[in-house]
Amino acid sequence: MPPAKLTEEKRGISGRVSRVALAVAALAVAGYFVWDRFFALGSTNAVLSGTPLALRAPIDGELRLNPIPPGTILEERAAIGTIVNTRLDSSRVNDIVAQVAAAEQEIDLIRRRIADAEQEATDALAQASSFQKAKIEQIGARLDESEARIRNTQARLREAEGISGRNEQLLRSGVATVAVVEQARRGLEVARGELEVALRQRQAIRVELDAAAQGIFTGETGTNRSASQQQYDRMRQQQRELSAQFADRQARLDFLRGQLMTERSQIALRSNAQLEVLVRSRLIRVQAQSGEFVRQGQEVASLIDCTRPLVTVEVSDRIFRSLRMGLTGTFVPAGGGQAYQGSIVELQAPLSNQSGNGGQYRAVMQISEPSFAAECQTGRAGRVSF
Repeated sequence: MPPAKLTEEKRGISGRVSRVALAVAALAVAGYFVWDRFFALGSTNAVLSGTPLALRAPIDGELRLNPIPPGTILEERAAIGTIVNTRLDSSRVNDIVAQVAAAEQEIDLIRRRIADAEQEATDALAQASSFQKAKIEQIGARLDESEARIRNTQARLREAEGISGRNEQLLRSGVATVAVVEQARRGLEVARGELEVALRQRQAIRVELDAAAQGIFTGETGTNRSASQQQYDRMRQQQRELSAQFADRQARLDFLRGQLMTERSQIALRSNAQLEVLVRSRLIRVQAQSGEFVRQGQEVASLIDCTRPLVTVEVSDRIFRSLRMGLTGTFVPAGGGQAYQGSIVELQAPLSNQSGNGGQYRAVMQISEPSFAAECQTGRAGRVSF
């Protein structure tokens, strides 16, 4: 084959190969766009950010901020300022302090009264013991006297019995008269009666002695306790009443002291507070100025939580219908960088009457990459594929 014809044939083959390659490339590009348009789940309109945080004032007071510029990454428990409340009302604490002082004085008075009652009771008990001892000795002397009287009465009874017996014999022998015998008999009966009375008196004195040994005294006044014993009883009763009052006042004082400690701790908590971030965060902006008086719950600063990164993705309605909660995805930052894995935690559909939403479908994906907390690269755009 001539060289010219061979060259022309090679050119024809090369042209056909080029046209086939261009056709395959065109088909591949068309297939990619078709796949991306109708089958692929993803979006190029995605923004990486952190969970927004609002740092609020825990108490009322004057705000004193540390000089921290916006955009600074703050570590966990880092302080951005303090709040000092110089207008705090402490009247409640002052009132409780006065009540505590009054209760302490009342308790001291009751304690002194208890001590006095104890001393008086001790003195009364000593007097009662002395009186009981003297009374027992007095009754013992009466008992001895009663024993002597019984012995005398027994002697007279024996004498009366002898006289009566002799007169009976003389009457039988005709020497004594009936009148003399009757007189002797009456004397015998009197002696027997006197002995019986003496024995009963002795029994009564023994009973009185046994009662006195137990602290019980009988007499015509109708009382069974001596005056000193009654004084001792009154002091003991007063001690019991004062002890009950002391326990009641002490319980009230303990309650007031506990209430005072609570109020003072509350005053301490409401008078000064540190503004601290709870997690590693990036400071976005400060809504209050240093020296400003802020109210409890007022937002002081806005931050981004570096430990909980989020990706907000705008998708079409077709892709939105294919998404579901928990679906995993990958975020790739624009311009390259580390890819982050995550899962969908929120799906936002536009409301028909909410024109400000722009009619956009959004998905929020929670990033599970722990390395994000170290860099905290928020605000980066990129693409997401599910």
